[in-house]
Amino acid sequence: MIQNILNKSYSVFIAASLILWFFYSNVIKNINSVIFANGGDGLKNYYTYMFHAKHDQNFWDFKGMNYPFYEHIVYTDAHPLFSYLIGQFGLVDYGIGILNFLMLISYPISAIFIFKILKHYKVEVVWAFLSSLVICFMAPQIFRLTGHLSLSYVFAIPLMWYLLIKLQTTKKWEWSIAIFVLLFGFFFTHPYLGLILAIFGLAYAFIFFLFDRKSWLFYGLKVALPIVVSIVAFQMIVNATDAHVDRMETPAGFFNYYAKWNSLFVSHHGPMNKIKHALGFKMSGWESWTYIGLSTMVYLLIGIIYYIRNRSELSLRQLFSSPIGKLYLVGHLVLLFSFCFPLKYEGLRWIVDAFGPLKQFRVLGRFAWVYFYIVSITAVVILVKIKAQSGKKINWDILFYCGALFTMFEFAPVHMKMNKNIGETVNPFQKENVSDDLKDVMRWAEDQNYDAIMFLPFTHFSSENIFILGAEDANNDAMILSYHLNLPLLNTMTSRTSVSESVLFQNLFSPAFIEKDLDHIIGRDKKIMLIKNKDGLDINELRMLWSSEKIYKNETYAIFNFSFDKWNAADEFNQLMSLQKEAIIEVGSGWFSDTNSVWFIYDSFDGLYEENNMIGEGALAAKKQGIQVIKSDIVDLEEGAYICSFWYNYKIDRADQLAVVEHKYKDGSGQWVAQNSIRETNLIVGDWAHVEMEFEVSDSVANTKVFLSWNNSKQWLIVDEFLIRKAVDRPLFKKGKLKGEDYIIYNNYWLKANSFSK
Repeated sequence: MIQNILNKSYSVFIAASLILWFFYSNVIKNINSVIFANGGDGLKNYYTYMFHAKHDQNFWDFKGMNYPFYEHIVYTDAHPLFSYLIGQFGLVDYGIGILNFLMLISYPISAIFIFKILKHYKVEVVWAFLSSLVICFMAPQIFRLTGHLSLSYVFAIPLMWYLLIKLQTTKKWEWSIAIFVLLFGFFFTHPYLGLILAIFGLAYAFIFFLFDRKSWLFYGLKVALPIVVSIVAFQMIVNATDAHVDRMETPAGFFNYYAKWNSLFVSHHGPMNKIKHALGFKMSGWESWTYIGLSTMVYLLIGIIYYIRNRSELSLRQLFSSPIGKLYLVGHLVLLFSFCFPLKYEGLRWIVDAFGPLKQFRVLGRFAWVYFYIVSITAVVILVKIKAQSGKKINWDILFYCGALFTMFEFAPVHMKMNKNIGETVNPFQKENVSDDLKDVMRWAEDQNYDAIMFLPFTHFSSENIFILGAEDANNDAMILSYHLNLPLLNTMTSRTSVSESVLFQNLFSPAFIEKDLDHIIGRDKKIMLIKNKDGLDINELRMLWSSEKIYKNETYAIFNFSFDKWNAADEFNQLMSLQKEAIIEVGSGWFSDTNSVWFIYDSFDGLYEENNMIGEGALAAKKQGIQVIKSDIVDLEEGAYICSFWYNYKIDRADQLAVVEHKYKDGSGQWVAQNSIRETNLIVGDWAHVEMEFEVSDSVANTKVFLSWNNSKQWLIVDEFLIRKAVDRPLFKKGKLKGEDYIIYNNYWLKANSFSK
């Protein structure tokens, strides 16, 4: 009778729900009153989901960030399909609770499909029942509950597997259509999860075809075709509805965030964690955590030993031609992809470039999740088959029950910690949970007729190349304010933002003598709320405040009347043009000043690399392989302050390096005395990012070196127009032309000659 009860899918669902209640009862009781993440990607993903549901007018456009350009919804991680439906059905007030509930209920749903899969492979009822519970709660996606919310659905991969089984056994088109619908739905939940399922399905079709080539039409048309169509359809729809240009085609990380063996076999929580520390095992980066559990490892080891002892009776072909054996190969094929194998080897990296959509999915370690489910289920199936064939010499039930119990001890600490993490933050999308000072700001701003908000410290992240990093508290405040006031932010925290749009925001914080093109795009008739909290500001943000009038203040926030008339004024540019007219004395290398006593070191790198240079007849070009020296053995510098600057071509390859000034002292020691993250530049001209560092020289300095820090991507870098000058000295000027446009070059800053003429 007990077995009959356990054999029902609803029994597994109830049992998994009880375990879920045990770990998360306090969260479930307050499901609409808490959010699972209080900052970073987590809060941003709640914000984009809620803003889209409540305020956006159509499915494709997200108008909460990146004002005045806004963003395509797919690049915001906003659960596009789900958030749109929440809005259409008027459920926004319950949106947080519904999303939280779906993320948690995915565990019992996952248990159902794992149970069905185990039953398909003839696993006895009790074993299937317990295995479905421990596997679903051991799932590596648990860590997505606090950040990448739309990747947290642990039922996705088991459901895909179940649909493939149904298609394999029935050969009916209905299951092909179900696979297409599943993939399409998950592509519009999170493209990564859609592609993970798609790669799983294609690997399944390929491996099964190899063992049954006569059925090529079935695997081609009914398995692979709906998968390929879903990928192509998704890509075509996004391209057709995306008005933003020049997104980075190759996001950073494809060759960095892949899985390794320690991703699978080194624990991060539970009893094995202590052994890991004792033995000195190193963990992989958290993005690739896919720990399969000690019990699964033991079951697999038993299977290997059993095969070795019986290899005369069981060939490898027989082993892998079985249904579960073929799935095991499918898992390893996807695992190789998650290992970036063999694409990570330099001679084969061209393959990634040849397949455009492929290289847009940078965190390959996530694809190892498929292997987790396959190897966990396969290990149980192997143990069942060994039990059936080995007689009663060993009590396999005790071994299995001990393994299931130990797995509970492995996943329990993770869920207990997660319960604490996700239950502490009240839902800020309910206005009563917002801080009193932020409520005051909201009440004050409601009648001010603002068009947009600019929050300082400012963030514009990320084009995957250049960006501005603000502060997390400011980002959180900005998003909550934007949601409750229904006002867009100039601030941005999305993925693969248009590079040309990002340039305009980088240059918004450029020196006062640089014209800000964003002024002309937004328009001076727009009313922008400039607001800050207590976070520290950099010098450019402080300059913005100094040029603005404070109009409101409470204990935490200050609001200023931002004015492009003042921020983008021509006064300093005109002063420089007056100085430029007086700079009639040539001081060398095409530079002019108003005195011949000005000191500088300049290198145009003429005669080196004669393509993609900024000006002149050459540039410094090299592959990113460790340290790249720009200028070394700079000696005999007088005591005092100096400014080093140069230009970096961020279009040849991303600006993912640190510029460094290093002193070697007379006593033999060395020190980095200045550094600058190139990707956070505040001035971009054409394809070039301006890099500037100020440093001091004392009489103890023997020599100075300027270099770019370690990077081994093997991609090209190009540097041009290197200049070192004294911090306090007469200005240097010369003229240049870039892409047919005339520039005045002042102390290595490039200013359009017709600036402020609009």
